Amino acid sequence: MIELQGIRHSFPGIDWELCVSELVLGAGEVMGIIGPNGSGKTTLLQIAAGLIAPLAGGVRLEGHNLQELNRRSTARELGFLPQELSSEYDLTVEELAGMGRYPHIKGWGRLGNEDRAAIESSLQLTGMLPLRKRRLSQLSGGEKKRAFLASVLAQQPRFLLLDEPAAALDLPHQIRFFQLLYSLARNGMGIAVVTHDINLAALYSDRLLLLSSGKVLSLGAPQDVLTKDRVSEVYGTDVLMEKHPETERPILIARAAREDFE
Repeated sequence: MIELQGIRHSFPGIDWELCVSELVLGAGEVMGIIGPNGSGKTTLLQIAAGLIAPLAGGVRLEGHNLQELNRRSTARELGFLPQELSSEYDLTVEELAGMGRYPHIKGWGRLGNEDRAAIESSLQLTGMLPLRKRRLSQLSGGEKKRAFLASVLAQQPRFLLLDEPAAALDLPHQIRFFQLLYSLARNGMGIAVVTHDINLAALYSDRLLLLSSGKVLSLGAPQDVLTKDRVSEVYGTDVLMEKHPETERPILIARAAREDFE
């Protein structure tokens, strides 16, 4: 599991602080991290990934202090997909996926049969097999997102941290993406995903973490977190709550208050 204890963090010159007393991401679950802009979602995820050392508190990965683990050891256990994606080189999709095998490669750094199988599987899962020879410069924004996800999946991590991974995807690929996360979790992977799409998060997450102004407002099952009063408090009165017709999980829809702008 990934454990965050007593986390406090702030940035110079900004009157804002992230405070998370305790948070645990276990194997086999999808945790959706939601909240308005500026609530601390990305900062929390970067701390969990070891990219930011908090001013107070710490992160433990499978019982070990995350800040004391070397990069290779961390990458075998933990995969991270940031919101902003870039590569120094104009790699092909297949080459990028191969970069995800870095934590596992030994000896002369050559890919073995196990590495090639992992790469093939990651391209298959993300729907990037037909584009495996395309270069990053030849991909759309959504295709590039899926290419980088394939690289992270090729790591075969036990935990996956994702920051707005579906932001550039069209609706069918957004749905397939969250279905993939759900499937990976059912096979034992622990997943935390930051997203502004509350409805997809509510539909596919086992638990939701709701942040606001750096504080944890609620953590639990989607139907327990997304209550009418809490949604009104965080997102305002321009949002209505309904139930998904198939799962009865909560969904949010916008009020049709167009007359305010006419």
